[in-house]
Amino acid sequence: MKILILILMCALSFNGFSSPKFGGGLDSSGALSFLVSDQSYKASLSYQQVYNLAGVDEDLQVLTIALDYKQLIQPKTFVTIGVRHQLINHKPLQDDDFDQNQNTALSLGLEYYLDKNIFIFGSSDLVSIAEIDDGIFDEKSALNFARIGIGYLF
Repeated sequence: MKILILILMCALSFNGFSSPKFGGGLDSSGALSFLVSDQSYKASLSYQQVYNLAGVDEDLQVLTIALDYKQLIQPKTFVTIGVRHQLINHKPLQDDDFDQNQNTALSLGLEYYLDKNIFIFGSSDLVSIAEIDDGIFDEKSALNFARIGIGYLF
């Protein structure tokens, strides 16, 4: 699965119509991201790991794959809309194994370029659907999981 995602990101970045930039980023959830960005899209692969979640003995690992379409609205500002899929491993308190959860969301955001290679961003999920360990889509939500961050492109 991870190899397929990497191949997809490379295929998107090496088409004949783009001049992609690669980079990294950090966001307010504590995720570290690998980015591929162009004037019209941004693809990211993020990883987050939290030990001792909320002060109790819980662990959380999140792998996020996101693809955003970007539209220029001012010289240094882009509006983004995209999809985001999260694979979540959560080890609850006093449980021996990890729960496997998924979250798929449609997100809307803004990017502002401070320099040619440095940008700040903010986004929020418009709609998200979560599948919680038992295979049932049992959590639907709107306008949640806002995040801000900074990115650097080489």
